Amino acid sequence: FMELMRGTTEPLFVCQKETIKNSRSQMVKMLGQQLGQLHNITPAAVNLRFLTVPKLPLILAKLRAFQNQLKSLPFPLPLLEWSIRWLMKNAPAEHSLSLSHGDFRSGNLMFNQNSLTGILDWEFASWSDPLEDIGWLCARCWRYGNDSNRVGGIGGLKDFITGYQSMAQSIPDWSALAYWEILASVKWAIIAHQQGLRHSKNSQKHLELMLTGHKADEIEYDILIQIKSFGAKKND
Repeated sequence: FMELMRGTTEPLFVCQKETIKNSRSQMVKMLGQQLGQLHNITPAAVNLRFLTVPKLPLILAKLRAFQNQLKSLPFPLPLLEWSIRWLMKNAPAEHSLSLSHGDFRSGNLMFNQNSLTGILDWEFASWSDPLEDIGWLCARCWRYGNDSNRVGGIGGLKDFITGYQSMAQSIPDWSALAYWEILASVKWAIIAHQQGLRHSKNSQKHLELMLTGHKADEIEYDILIQIKSFGAKKND
């Protein structure tokens, strides 16, 4: 199946190739349409027995998982501990539940020039809030230096929303997207520390793991900037 698909997932092509500059609006509309259709699948509509429906409040369950991951590391990460506390105090009051890809970002999206030909790596699929997928796609860490294009370094949010709302049966609260972008950055920062530890402590001496570990400090700095922009509530 993979051999039949045409195109590339190379982020530097998707985010920076000059020849597709005029196609970026249509590209992010296509991404919005695909996620809109995916998020139409809900636990009430489809019985996917291989996916567990969360029992705890969704965000609380995710943040507790983050805390457990931090406890498993051999060094303290106070900024991430504080960030998780901030996420708990500022969590949206309501959320919906739909089928989510779990890793929808540049690098897992296959384009043949300006045509979307594949969405890869579904191993993190779960029932989650639709904004988790969108926040992950829009997180700065997946823009690969193309910061002016909020949606995966490819294009603008307005075009993405146009595509999404043309397909989605339920429209998310777009004002909450910034929160989910912060949550995505915290998630990626934890992963970056874990990857760096795999390189330094285990036999997996891969350059990619080492470089990912070094990016953790940059991601933590980004989290502070995002929270400052969001407007932290009093007493934080």
